[in-house]
Amino acid sequence: MDQNAKRTLLRKIPYGMYVVTTQDGDRRNGLTVTWLSQVSFRPPLVAMAVAKACRNYPMIRRAGVVAIHFLPKSGAKTANLFILPTRRKPDKFEGLAVAQGVTGAPVIDDAMGVIEGRLVHTLETMGDHDVLVFEIVEARLGRDEPLLYLSDTTLQYAG
Repeated sequence: MDQNAKRTLLRKIPYGMYVVTTQDGDRRNGLTVTWLSQVSFRPPLVAMAVAKACRNYPMIRRAGVVAIHFLPKSGAKTANLFILPTRRKPDKFEGLAVAQGVTGAPVIDDAMGVIEGRLVHTLETMGDHDVLVFEIVEARLGRDEPLLYLSDTTLQYAG
């Protein structure tokens, strides 16, 4: 296979940037994801790929709930904050306006919208990411702004 062609083509897929938060008991955490897609109308389902090595992965599976924040183009700073490993930034929510969502997951005020979901299926793949499927149980609109895409940043996470 032509590795350069594969990498180039996969990087042409438009990837939005989302902050995904969860709460497991008294511990809350979050991460920035790009591999997210709607996969069903009825029931409303979204699928998200999470690296198996991600420290948030077991926490999301235990908690079984997430809040998925749609970031505006002006939200690159928030995206970068949640990219940082927890060991470098133990409280990623510090300085942010945060409320508790209907699922119990933390909801950040600085998003153009948020959907909350309950984990309904996990697809363990043979690759380095697994796919988590969430049923949407709540949706709220925030600011009406264009979505932040991976291509709007200097980051690369595809290919």
